[in-house]
Amino acid sequence: MVPQPLYRVVTPEDEADDVSYKAPHIVVATDAADFSSVERVSLLPESGKPIDLGPSSLSTKTQDLRGIQFTSLYGHPAVLAAIHTPGLSPSTTYDVVLIARTSQAPGCPPQLTEHVGRFTTEAQTALDAYGDFANTPDAAPTGEAATMNGQLIFDKAREVLRTVRYPSFIAYTVHVRSNTAGKPFLESFHSIVRTQDDIVLTHKTPIETTSKPDNPYGTRFDILGFKITPHTKGYQQEPFGVPQISPIYSFGLRPIGEVLALPPTPEPEPSDIRSLGRVEAVAQDYDVALVGIERYRVRWAYHLRLTPRQQPNVYRLREMFVDTQTFVPWEIVSAGIFPGGAASKVPWTVHYTMASGYWLMTSESTQATLRVGGALQSTPARGYDGLMYALSDFEYPKDMQDFSFFDVGSSDAAEY
Repeated sequence: MVPQPLYRVVTPEDEADDVSYKAPHIVVATDAADFSSVERVSLLPESGKPIDLGPSSLSTKTQDLRGIQFTSLYGHPAVLAAIHTPGLSPSTTYDVVLIARTSQAPGCPPQLTEHVGRFTTEAQTALDAYGDFANTPDAAPTGEAATMNGQLIFDKAREVLRTVRYPSFIAYTVHVRSNTAGKPFLESFHSIVRTQDDIVLTHKTPIETTSKPDNPYGTRFDILGFKITPHTKGYQQEPFGVPQISPIYSFGLRPIGEVLALPPTPEPEPSDIRSLGRVEAVAQDYDVALVGIERYRVRWAYHLRLTPRQQPNVYRLREMFVDTQTFVPWEIVSAGIFPGGAASKVPWTVHYTMASGYWLMTSESTQATLRVGGALQSTPARGYDGLMYALSDFEYPKDMQDFSFFDVGSSDAAEY
């Protein structure tokens, strides 16, 4: 008998959601003497064909491991190998699987399947991809584009977004990331949005979670009129409930529930965002000031500061970064998300991208500590140190039949 080797993905970090899909750098570690027992490496996507690689795809050459500082795996000396893989699919979640050969192990199968990590690639039209069609980053704006005032830039951005059209349905994965009680909290859910009225359905059972299953038959206590239900040790609750977040939510930049007379949903095709939209005058809800023109990854963006003219809890935009050529917003800062609760009282940074020609939200995050629950809510009080909702794996189904079984229940994490 020999000990079973341990394996782990070192790079990218487990559950990373911004891994390059063109030249991914994947490094795995083992506490064995080498990787000779690995017969095959598989990268399993949420949908589509897996990528199967032979043992020759594992390289222990120094030049392939440059910059990786990792020497110990669970208290044992670690051996590292880089996985040479062809280009991956954009905006796709992959499970990294090693198929290892067993040796001198009576009663064991000849092979063991080791799931060693999981990550999501960036979108095909994420900002870094724009350097490819231009070869070099776009030049800073000059002339009239460099002298526009903030209100005109904001109006142009809003009108461009109002011309964007979506397929009938968008299916996607929502990843929830936080830390609570000094431990990481990670969960992922399948969602779908019907774009004609922005209605979101999210399956309440996560497809992955760090939480231990709760005992549904726990004893409830009634103390001073407050009903308290103890939970299983290791159980972690969603901070605001199952996320029901639409990737086309725009904080009022485009109509909500816009009913469009659309033809049957075509297969999505990548498009050049320079062809988006026309511009018209619109009503003003904010006083908008231009802070400056700044580099925004491989693009140039107008940095706007917004002050609501009325109802600051309704008009939540405070900052925007708007592409200087297309007037597409890449990033906004919002004074809260969701209709109420702790998440509505802290600033959030929201990122967007162009995926298959559609303007879609990819993440909402805050660095604030959010405290939820307590006796008044009949749930344990808990603090979440920072919180991120990341959206990925966008697909465009023809209908919602596959989602008819969804039992979503109520949630405070609603944004559509």
